[in-house]
Amino acid sequence: MLGRDAELDVLRSVLAEVDRHGAAVAVHGEAGIGKTTLVDELRRMATAAGFRVLTCVGVQSETRVGLAGLHQLLHVVVDRVDALPQRQRAALRSALGIGPDTAPDRLLISVAVLGLLEEVAQTRPLLLVIEDVQWMDQPTVNMIGFVARRLAETRIVLLTTCRTGERDPLAPFGMREIRLDRLPDAVAAELVTGLNPAMSREARARVLAEAEGNPLALVELTRGIEDRGLHDATILPDRLPLGVRLENMFAGQVDALPEPTRDLLLLASVNTESSLTELAMAGARLGLGLEQLVPAEDAGLVRSVGHRLEFRHPLVRSAIYGAAPFARRVAMHRALAEALADDPIRAAWHRAAATVGRDEPVAADLEAAAERDRARGAVGDAMRSLERAADLSPDPDQRGRRLGLAAEAARQAGLTSAVDRLIAEAARASADPVLHANLVLTHIIMATNANLPMRGLVETVAVGRAAVPHDLDVGASTLVQAAFRCMTDGAAPAVRAQVEHEIRALGLPAADLRVVLALAALEPVRHAALVTPALQAMAAHLTALPPIVAAGIGEAAESLQVWDLAEQGWSTAAEAFRRDGAVADHAMTLGRLSRVRLTAGRLSDAVSDADQAGRLAEELDLPAIAAHSAVIAARVHAWRGEHTQAAAKLERCRELAPVPPAMIVAGRHWAAGLSALAEGHHQDALRDLEAVMVHPEAGLLVIGDLVEASVRARETGRAAGWIDEVEAAARALDSSLLWMLVHRSRGLLTDQAEEHFKRALAEPGIAGHPLETARTRLAFGEWLRRKRRIGEARDEITAAMRAFDAVGARQWAERARTELRASGLVVQRRTESRLAQLTSQELQIARLAARGHTNKQVADQLFLSHRTVSSHLYRIFPKLGITGRAELRDALEAMQAE
Repeated sequence: MLGRDAELDVLRSVLAEVDRHGAAVAVHGEAGIGKTTLVDELRRMATAAGFRVLTCVGVQSETRVGLAGLHQLLHVVVDRVDALPQRQRAALRSALGIGPDTAPDRLLISVAVLGLLEEVAQTRPLLLVIEDVQWMDQPTVNMIGFVARRLAETRIVLLTTCRTGERDPLAPFGMREIRLDRLPDAVAAELVTGLNPAMSREARARVLAEAEGNPLALVELTRGIEDRGLHDATILPDRLPLGVRLENMFAGQVDALPEPTRDLLLLASVNTESSLTELAMAGARLGLGLEQLVPAEDAGLVRSVGHRLEFRHPLVRSAIYGAAPFARRVAMHRALAEALADDPIRAAWHRAAATVGRDEPVAADLEAAAERDRARGAVGDAMRSLERAADLSPDPDQRGRRLGLAAEAARQAGLTSAVDRLIAEAARASADPVLHANLVLTHIIMATNANLPMRGLVETVAVGRAAVPHDLDVGASTLVQAAFRCMTDGAAPAVRAQVEHEIRALGLPAADLRVVLALAALEPVRHAALVTPALQAMAAHLTALPPIVAAGIGEAAESLQVWDLAEQGWSTAAEAFRRDGAVADHAMTLGRLSRVRLTAGRLSDAVSDADQAGRLAEELDLPAIAAHSAVIAARVHAWRGEHTQAAAKLERCRELAPVPPAMIVAGRHWAAGLSALAEGHHQDALRDLEAVMVHPEAGLLVIGDLVEASVRARETGRAAGWIDEVEAAARALDSSLLWMLVHRSRGLLTDQAEEHFKRALAEPGIAGHPLETARTRLAFGEWLRRKRRIGEARDEITAAMRAFDAVGARQWAERARTELRASGLVVQRRTESRLAQLTSQELQIARLAARGHTNKQVADQLFLSHRTVSSHLYRIFPKLGITGRAELRDALEAMQAE
């Protein structure tokens, strides 16, 4: 390890501090610069310090083979999988192919990987080595990145190596970097002299010049001179790029070996595993035996380690593969395909690699492999198999269909950039109208969740209409999606009317759920009498419906202001998606559930759900869901008077969705307006809240805030018109909440307000909206105090204050106390509950633990590792003033009753 003292010192310090915190380090350098040597020295130091070491190596031919790296990394610790929570255990077993297929989401697998590594690190510290990450398969890279961000509280050190000039897929994760430069001249000369003291001065000078300080080049050039007797420097090869020269040197060493040995090395370079057993099985089909590896081992090109064969350097593998004639590579792939009959996925890939041109049977094999990949949760692998199957498909319609399936698999895998490319290729391959409708459905879901530009609504409707004669279900689904887009985008009435026309033209019964959902989304006020009873009839059957249907019912119920059914629909869907491990869909439904709970005034539940949805969405790179969750959290913070936190959430929303859909725009203005209203910035509040009115659904619920802002800003000229609009909707929808807001708003506009406030508070069903009820009581109490009806005023304001205190709306509670003091009643500020010291995630963990859930069960609920749950609990106990889990339930109940 000449010339690497500084780098070794950094690695020693990282190992020494592992009991205080874990760390992630990335080593960058050109081929042959000494990355592998540095890694070997780190392994030696770590082993001496009592670490367990797990390793995986990226291989150029494996970049399209999903989870190849994960299999390498974890195969020696799979016996610890049983220590994981149940769903995480099942997900990882499925991903590794050692258990039943469960189709888990990639985030669930990532959490399981982290949990397994934490479990292994409990007995002794753990070193993870990921070499040549530039060639690592993308699913493994995603999981390593997930782990890298969560090492602070673990006893795990992660080291990755990446070749300079190649893209480092882990760069976005902000790992500490060590950059290996070429050796200084003096150190390079010392290395060469040590390797061959008898080398002539001229040859040594030429080696030093040729190697350019690259340690591998110094060693190989010196070895070549020593092995071949090239003491005359003029016989050295012509100057070429260093990587090419190194590959040529290795290729030359391989050429000197017997032909059977060369064939066996080529077979090993073609295989995506390093298994000697597989090499022997495939070699036997070519008349080759493992004993023919001996010359290659004697030459130092390969070595056997346990049941695996390792190349001396990645350049050896690439040199062998690159120098081989195409026909020989094809023969090797065919031999491996035959040998891997018990592994149909890898066998299909080798058959594909051995195929030139179109071949439907091979394409069908790859499609079948994709189905197996999907079943075990490897949807990224499924995408790659389907894309290659499409390449091999002779029939254009089959090619288009497989590309469409690949696009949907890419969407599920979160490979956003691949989705648009695959959709475009599929659309060019086939004119099948059903295919085009399915492509639109894939695009809509991806663009909605990732906040990407949408196809035009008119185009979506046309595609759905064209598909109907060929496949009614697909065509109808496309049109229903268009209807929901009208709602979220705040589409113009003419567009809504066109979509409604197409829905009715399907000829489906009026009670068909697709018709009901579409009409509720398009014109909830106009169709309320027809669709509300149909939706309410579904309440008893929600758990028996597919979760996506339950979610649709939740969304339709929101637009109809049926808030109890909306919560049932969203919560049923969220729980089903969570149970199934469909994390992306769980995040989406949890975010929408948070909005319903905010409308119900349950601030703690709303922000807890919103924060969890946002965390999951950001992990899955779904910015629209994360942005929506940030908006909901911002409104909760505004209610609580936490205006700095509200502003931070709004800024995060802008970062996530610079060009947001209409629903998020409305939510952003609402949160900003509510915060400004609470702080007394009434002109700012009026401007923001008026912007919410342009959204058909959100504009109904904002009326109470908007009218109050206009009254306080003394700009009430338009207020009566706004109220009339909402009153018409309240009448059609028969919504208690809307009626209360309408009556309260009218009360704010007139000095003769008593009847309006009393009617607002007499509305049936308003108990389900305690915050808006408290706002109404506060407004009524303020009016009564101005009329010098002090006793009645105190009753209303006290009730409002208690309701605000109960849900943590601290600034509104303080406003009520100020009113009570103005009425001559001194009320002490309520002591803040210790619960307020908990983060939303800590509160979720505390509640679940208090219900008797184990750490593993909590981890499964929240998509965390069980060790992370344990760490959170140890922070929660002192915050709540307790010493252990047994006291948790009583402590929470006492604090919530305060």
